[in-house]
Amino acid sequence: MLSAASRVVSRAAVHCALSSPPPEARALAMSRPPPPRVATVLGTMEMGRRMDAPASAAAVRAFLERGHTELDTAFMYSDGQSETILGGLGLGLGGGDCRVKIATKANPWDGKSLKPDSLRSQLETSLKRLQCPRVDLFYLHAPDHSTPVEETLRACHQLHQEGKFVELGLSNYAAWEVAEICTLCKSNGWIVPTVYQGMYNATTRQVETELLPCLRHFGLRFYAYNPLAGGLLTGKYKYEDKDGKQPVGRFFGNSWAETYRNRFWKEHHFQAIALVEKALQAAYGTSVPSMTSAASRGCTTTHSCRVPMGTRSSWACPAWSSWSRTWQQRRKGPWSRLSWMPLIKPGIWLLTNVPTTSARPIVAQAAQGSSVTSFVLSH
Repeated sequence: MLSAASRVVSRAAVHCALSSPPPEARALAMSRPPPPRVATVLGTMEMGRRMDAPASAAAVRAFLERGHTELDTAFMYSDGQSETILGGLGLGLGGGDCRVKIATKANPWDGKSLKPDSLRSQLETSLKRLQCPRVDLFYLHAPDHSTPVEETLRACHQLHQEGKFVELGLSNYAAWEVAEICTLCKSNGWIVPTVYQGMYNATTRQVETELLPCLRHFGLRFYAYNPLAGGLLTGKYKYEDKDGKQPVGRFFGNSWAETYRNRFWKEHHFQAIALVEKALQAAYGTSVPSMTSAASRGCTTTHSCRVPMGTRSSWACPAWSSWSRTWQQRRKGPWSRLSWMPLIKPGIWLLTNVPTTSARPIVAQAAQGSSVTSFVLSH
């Protein structure tokens, strides 16, 4: 099914390898300032679940020692243990002189809602757990279709007026909902959201079609979560694993495993990964980068894109080594030789953002100058 796309990838890689830009183009490229280094956000969903307090503290310490400053949690993570662990680290979160930034989220699940009372209760509970007077970024974790959005936004504005958070963010909302929310906030003089957190990686790119243009129009930054597709893009999993060895990780052996299998364990994802591996081999030969490096660094080639690594497997020494290696790949920064993710040669990109009715990845020519205003985020 992928043979035609594979042939296109091979021909494109050979063509790019044999062609070279004219001297004036090369000189222009060399004269341009380097793009800003993409920031990294530490997602803390696993803290208090597969990571105990000491392992969590070690992860945060290593993260901060490397110059990063943004932490991401949520009211629901590990039934509140994630926030509690972060609050117990003595970081002085929410203080005026604290360089570490903290984000949390309120949700409409398990008996909660985004009605004013529930919204306030969740945020104030989060502040107590985090031991801070305010958070730097407060997300609405997902839409609450049982509550008029005006009620939620008015309540958010009141909480902001009380100094309980600095920036408002949205997560998992449709593009039309983002447009409606921004319009309502502006027309009513309420705090306007400035950040959107969404799923984005080399094989999950639906946001490119409608959401990212919407965010660009309204001036929101984009924070990408699941940049490694829950670990699928490390290349260590095989589609047959679900019926075989079932290695411990995001996809097996924990309470979120079924959710992550339903999200990413699709045959077309594995077919796309195989296609990327072939493309990397064709383009780089003996110096081919790892899938982890390709996927994480590929995200950073987008203009102003911040991609968080998450802490999905930092709960034990071997897994901590894995997290550290992932960070080492991530810190190498954007691919100077590559146009976008997944990484072949300038001018070529692999598009695997396909409808659920189709499993055929598409190889397409990269649009010139098609950068997204600002990317960013978690786990």
